[in-house]
Order: sequence, then structure tokens, then C-alpha cells
Amino acid sequence: MGNHPHQDCQNVSTVCIGGINASNVQNVIYQSYAPLIGQKPPKKLDGVAVVSAIMGAEDPRKAAEYLYSLITGSPVFTSFQPPPNIADWPKAERVKELLDSVPKIIKKVSEVNPLCHNMTNLVVQNIAANVALSM
Repeated sequence: MGNHPHQDCQNVSTVCIGGINASNVQNVIYQSYAPLIGQKPPKKLDGVAVVSAIMGAEDPRKAAEYLYSLITGSPVFTSFQPPPNIADWPKAERVKELLDSVPKIIKKVSEVNPLCHNMTNLVVQNIAANVALSM
């Protein structure tokens, strides 16, 4: 055990599994970038687990090669620019900005009334549903 509470978790590999295919693999990888306060380098996915998109393809080898090109290539929608590192902001500024933004976000959600898809498990499904309903 190290001194930092997250120190032992920093070298754990993280892989996303379930529903990954050519239409979403770049978004999944790009949107998984999550800098943790004080962690260098920031945490991101180490890979994705893809089965159905390859095994269900007419030509599995070709599907795997295409997925590999998407995974190793830059997303079309952006050049990878990590989000600003929140760890560099003064703590009081981060908390104030977050608290100030909550009413605006909730107002926008009620105006737009977006379709919300929650992926959860049996342990927290009721809590997640209640949070979604309350917003």
C-alpha cells in the first residue's frame, strides 16, 4: 500500500466491454479520458473488448482490421485534445464553478427534455432511475 489513496489503482488496466463496434469505438475511447487529480498521466482506457462486431461480420478478418484502424487512428470528429486538467485549478474555484453551473444545467435539461439512456446494473438501477426522474 502506498501513501496516496489511489496509488495502488494507477496501474490497473481498464477495458470497456459491451456493445462496442465500428460506429462507436472512437467515441468510447475518446470520451473515456478521465484525468484524476494529481495523477500523471491521466487515466484513459487501455483497450476495448470487441466480440460480436467481429464474430458476427461477414468477413471477421476485415472487420477486425477496420476496427483496429479506428482504434489506432485519430477520430474524424476531433484531433485528440485532452480536456483541461481540473487538478491545476484552485480548489475553491472548481467547487464554486461546479455549484454555479448546477442550476443552469438543470434548467437546460428541463427545457430541452432530452432522451436519456442509463446503462446500469441491478444494484443501482433504482437509484439511477430516481436521479434521472428528479432531473
